[in-house]
Amino acid sequence: MEECVCLGISISLYQDFILNDFIFMRYLAETIAHKLYNSNQNSSISINYPVENRLASYLVSCEHDMIIEENFVQVAEMIGCSYRQLQRTLNDFIQIGYITKIKRGQFRIIDLHKLQGLSQDLYFI
Repeated sequence: MEECVCLGISISLYQDFILNDFIFMRYLAETIAHKLYNSNQNSSISINYPVENRLASYLVSCEHDMIIEENFVQVAEMIGCSYRQLQRTLNDFIQIGYITKIKRGQFRIIDLHKLQGLSQDLYFI
């Protein structure tokens, strides 16, 4: 999750203008299509691979300077497993030596190469 700025406009005042703005409508269509494509890709990864591979793939795609800081309730939903199953798999990764826990919701990757080998495909974030 990132901080964002939301802009609100009055539909009743600007609906005709917006619906006739082809550049804006094209931008919306491309953005929605991109999100749908990513969602479909992520769903196919979740269906075809076990939790270990899905979690490794997610960790590799989300790391910044070997650090992962995420809301793991949302991660569990995204990779298609229960929060409890995700916690067990994270603990397995710690025991194996792939990652280490820094604090709640934050992990450091110790062996990126092995996680990449386990990841199979990368999630689109």
